[in-house]
Amino acid sequence: MIAPNQKEDPAWEQSEDAILDLFRFTVVRRFFSSRAYPLAFQIGASLVFAAIIAYGFLGPPHGEDNFAVVVTWMLWWLLLPFSFVFLARLWCGVCPLGATSDMMQKVFAYKRRAPAALFRKAGTWIAGLSFLGLAWAGMLWQFDDKPRATAIILLSLLFATILISLIYERRTWCRYLCPLGLMAALYSMVSFVGLRSNRKLCRNACKSTRCYEVRGQIEGCPMFEVPGVMDSNRDCNLCGKCIKHCPQQSMRLLLRRPVAELWQRWQPTKGEAFFVMVLMALVFFEVVRMTPLYPDYMKQLMEANIMANYNLVLSLSLLTLVGITTVSYGLSSRLSSLAMGRAKGKTLMRYAYAYIPIVLAGYLGAAIQHLAVYGVRATKVAINQLAVSSTVFDLPAVAREATYAMDPLLKTIQLLILALGTLGALYACLKIAKQSSNPRALATAFPHLILIGVFSLSLFFLFLLPMGLLH
Repeated sequence: MIAPNQKEDPAWEQSEDAILDLFRFTVVRRFFSSRAYPLAFQIGASLVFAAIIAYGFLGPPHGEDNFAVVVTWMLWWLLLPFSFVFLARLWCGVCPLGATSDMMQKVFAYKRRAPAALFRKAGTWIAGLSFLGLAWAGMLWQFDDKPRATAIILLSLLFATILISLIYERRTWCRYLCPLGLMAALYSMVSFVGLRSNRKLCRNACKSTRCYEVRGQIEGCPMFEVPGVMDSNRDCNLCGKCIKHCPQQSMRLLLRRPVAELWQRWQPTKGEAFFVMVLMALVFFEVVRMTPLYPDYMKQLMEANIMANYNLVLSLSLLTLVGITTVSYGLSSRLSSLAMGRAKGKTLMRYAYAYIPIVLAGYLGAAIQHLAVYGVRATKVAINQLAVSSTVFDLPAVAREATYAMDPLLKTIQLLILALGTLGALYACLKIAKQSSNPRALATAFPHLILIGVFSLSLFFLFLLPMGLLH
């Protein structure tokens, strides 16, 4: 059903990537305007989080049979990238860490104003390096197979969230410092949905500040956004507060063309540009570890006594890969600046965002592989663990030896996703170049087009190999 007061409202057409305003359907607007949203989902997520912590410390010792491990690493972590594609940062709006932050601030918080200028510069680097550190530690100590380690990591993130929320107002942790939040911010830029306002209505008809300021019982945007001028998904967690507080019903949930946000007018940052290359390196490393190339590579180095320590080889290999992706991007940007004839820092930084579709495609391809192997069994394990007094499903033991397979259907899906990611990255790169107001736009984009092609061909090669589980 279409809301009657929106039938003639073309506000969503103000955005060049908009296809349809989903709030034209009354049921969608009522859902996001409901008092139960996002509270009901936050309660559910918090209960699952509490169960993960409990099973992490008290459940079965083997990860493949433990609720904490299967829910965290074999279900949630693998499904998370799909939520970014179809629901933007909605997960951040229902995240139990953010919900805990909100609850703590209502009772104990000092509510000091966050040093936004400092956090804008340093926060992205802190979050990005923290993400890299967690990924590295997870590979070394195999968190995805250790219930206790999983619980400790999640509790550490919870402690950090609470600490920041007790000092600073609103969701300072979520906006500036959360490692997962930074990943969510970048991936959500290519989402099919996005929350935007009718800027003309906000500018001409609205004098209220309820959507972004905190006054008394009125809670403004927890992510420090000004919804009336918001132009990116990066810092919107779809919490619904601006939708509820807006007296003009200006907010619009747009079904939009994915990838189009990557070349629109928002502010790029060096930290985010660097983190895109970190994500590229991590995706490459994860996909390589799923192929026969990885054990052969590690075996040759170990047997040749070049480096006899497995963890050292892994660490240096990951660091080298991060260096390769970062330096190659830097060289491409340098060539772009030469072609441009003048250095434009923000324009060159903006090219990094064009790589997001290919990075996300690699992540999705790897996630599909693991879901195909883990998904059904992980779901059954979770159900068995919750059914404390009885066993619902009889499950065979997990084979621990390395096995590789070529599933034609799975390969087709992975390669199709990778092809779409490649096309999205190339198109975004060209659009960014055209918006730079440079007569040599194609020459400026050319180094990045080549690098995107190299990254894409490398991933195509890896996904064409037999694949198994991570080592």
